[in-house]
Amino acid sequence: MGSERSLHIALIVDSMYGGGAEKVVLTLRRALERQGHEAHVIVLQRTGHYDTGLEHRVHFLRSPPYYFGGVYAYGRQAQELRELVASLEQASGKPFDLVFANLMNSYQVAAQAGLPHTWYVVHHSFAAALEQARRRNPLQFLRMRLQNRVLAGRNLITVSRGLESEFLSSRYLRPARVRTIYNPFELDELRRRAREPEAELPAEPYLLHVGRAARQKRLDVLFEAFRQVATDLPLVMLTNHPDKVRRLAAEHGIGTRVRPVAFRQNPYPWIAGARLLVLSSDYEGFPMVLIEALACGTPVVSTDCPHGPSEILTGELARWLAPVGDSRALAERISAALAERVDVSRAAILAEVSADQIARRYAALAITHGPIARPPAPDQ
Repeated sequence: MGSERSLHIALIVDSMYGGGAEKVVLTLRRALERQGHEAHVIVLQRTGHYDTGLEHRVHFLRSPPYYFGGVYAYGRQAQELRELVASLEQASGKPFDLVFANLMNSYQVAAQAGLPHTWYVVHHSFAAALEQARRRNPLQFLRMRLQNRVLAGRNLITVSRGLESEFLSSRYLRPARVRTIYNPFELDELRRRAREPEAELPAEPYLLHVGRAARQKRLDVLFEAFRQVATDLPLVMLTNHPDKVRRLAAEHGIGTRVRPVAFRQNPYPWIAGARLLVLSSDYEGFPMVLIEALACGTPVVSTDCPHGPSEILTGELARWLAPVGDSRALAERISAALAERVDVSRAAILAEVSADQIARRYAALAITHGPIARPPAPDQ
């Protein structure tokens, strides 16, 4: 059931860096507008890779996000957020019906701003990130655990069912409500953009990885798997950090086989042109690049990480999931996928992620719901 009236909606995000959450808010804003709602994107800092010049109702806070010394100015930005929201409400003549905060800094600022009707959109596994920090840096683990407390008692949207289960079973982050809503995709537009000419696209077949050179992406596992695959195909890496990728590839002895490519406003010709797309992450929330590849007709191989890949690669496609951190198993899946013609045209997930369908689910949250029943708490 969706909302039958025009809603006033704010989508808050940390920046316009080239990540999934930033793409989500821009896509969702457009879909909400198509359905007759007035939707605004509010960005905490004026930096990033996405070009917002052709977007409507995108606003940037004026003040820098950090105090001198690198301390985040949550209080100052919260005050500025309240002022901007009041200004937009005055211009519209009506208050915001819904506010959606995306990513950690936006959670903190939105919480301090105290805006009503706020939902916090969770894009990755907090439990996996905490476990990684606990193993590597106990002090960072404690800081993250304290910072994550901002979500306790809040209304949460999780972008996969796996994430929902994680929060419903959490012993220290007990949300008020949890709803799973998949990320939105403009599938027809995505396919149209995939057909646009791209001068730098390789003439020969290639494998593809898309993502940041972050620890969770496990490029070490990807490179070790690639070393074990008997192929002459290059590995193209679409990334925000081409120099770092180039250095890591050289350290793994495959520098001449890896081709880093800087961030692209339109990555879809690269995705559609790939022989295979590979994801090697330790954890995700709902890896959008897997959906984008399937929509372009490109086969994928992925680690079965928490969360998302097992909800995306279902049925016959589940065979292309490899255990997390296992470079040999990942190499075996890559080799097998290259040896046969994998049909991804009937991927069931594509019927569940259209932007207009997802926008209706977001708008439906304007209707008051009771809290979701929680499972019994585990024995202490």
